[in-house]
Amino acid sequence: MLLFCGCQRTAPLSSEFIRSSWFRYQIRSHAVLWCRNEPGKCPCKISAATLFGFNSHRTVKEFQLPQDDNQAKAGDDELSLPGQGLTKEQAFFRILDGHWRYVDNQRKSVQTTSEDRSRHAQGQFPFAAILGCADSRVSPEVIFDQGQGDLFVVRVAGNVVGDFEQASLEYAVGQLGVKLVIVMGHEQCGAVKAAITHDGSTDAGALGRLLNEILPAVIEIRGGEGDVLSKAVRGNVCHSVDVLLKRSTFLRESVDNGVLRVIGLVYDLASGDLDIQRTEG
Repeated sequence: MLLFCGCQRTAPLSSEFIRSSWFRYQIRSHAVLWCRNEPGKCPCKISAATLFGFNSHRTVKEFQLPQDDNQAKAGDDELSLPGQGLTKEQAFFRILDGHWRYVDNQRKSVQTTSEDRSRHAQGQFPFAAILGCADSRVSPEVIFDQGQGDLFVVRVAGNVVGDFEQASLEYAVGQLGVKLVIVMGHEQCGAVKAAITHDGSTDAGALGRLLNEILPAVIEIRGGEGDVLSKAVRGNVCHSVDVLLKRSTFLRESVDNGVLRVIGLVYDLASGDLDIQRTEG
């Protein structure tokens, strides 16, 4: 699993290097952020400090996993760890480690037992909330290799933010104690593709109104060069993060007070890569 800053994907690494045991060890014990820009000049406003809580930024940086005895590096019992008590950094590391298992075809088999069902009936304790697209190919529980009760998931076509999505995420943070919210878009998003040719009318009913929520991201990249759809997908993730924090005073204050982290990601359907677009908190 590679993490790329959203400003510009790095040149591909050789497949032999990626498959090497040394690289796999490093990526399992570190999260690696690749960025071509000089420190402080990233248009995505991503830095080591804001993303992982470190006080430095380099063009290429390795971040060591927090070494907490119970909640740090993923082990055999990771899927049974309670969500409560995780810091926002630990929650994101747990997301990353689960995603590594997914792209490496080493997903953990989670079979729900009667004891699990009894425990879930007593309450839920998710460690992260996901606002994602309704596309059938981007199930967060699969992509991040998490079990029942681990993620609080809100899904809607185009990962747009409306009243109900906002309320759901506010509930996750305010009532369930979630400290990490991820807004996840994906390549080849059908909703974004439709928005590119949408004229802004509401004649199409509910679908037209949904596409209008994506239009600001599409308008932003019109007339530019490169892959229009890919740029619009990335712009839409950033737009959703902005809308969420503009609409919700509660979530904005939680970010400003250091309680909450909001991260915008784009998932690549073909490679499995995650591109970081925005971080807040």
